[in-house]
Amino acid sequence: LTEEVIKNGFIYDSECHFRRKNGEIILCLISIVKVIIGHNAYFLSSILNISERKQSEIRLQKLTEELKLNNIAKDKFFSIISHDLKNPFHSINSALKLLLSEEDSFTSEERNVFLRSILTTSERAYSLLENLLLWSKEQMGNVEFEPEMIEIIEIVIESIKHLEQNA
Repeated sequence: LTEEVIKNGFIYDSECHFRRKNGEIILCLISIVKVIIGHNAYFLSSILNISERKQSEIRLQKLTEELKLNNIAKDKFFSIISHDLKNPFHSINSALKLLLSEEDSFTSEERNVFLRSILTTSERAYSLLENLLLWSKEQMGNVEFEPEMIEIIEIVIESIKHLEQNA
């Protein structure tokens, strides 16, 4: 069709459902173009099976929704991690500032208690970072699953120590 012919007509598109002989329902796009040539009007039509395209669009919409939900979960996760990392570093900074500003006020034993506390807090923050790195590798599929038996009491005791340190 020439450009002039198309300018003179109009295009009508509609999605319709058709049933095949075997009962399968397919979605089709029916397009009708009115073409005027001289004093005569003609209608050209086409029917295109768009079932697969529609299924792809639906899958894409579902994946988009999943992605949005995953992004919300990721943002919440990073907020929690940021908070969990902020506390130990705040404790370390506060203890170091106190030690440095009141340097002459502490005995050697008191200074050692502070330094051990700072070291423990630093080790826990580092452990949290290592766990976060391991988790991110696992999320990307870069870690092989290797189940092992553990003593849960050790984890509970470490968690309590962590909470005691914060308190």
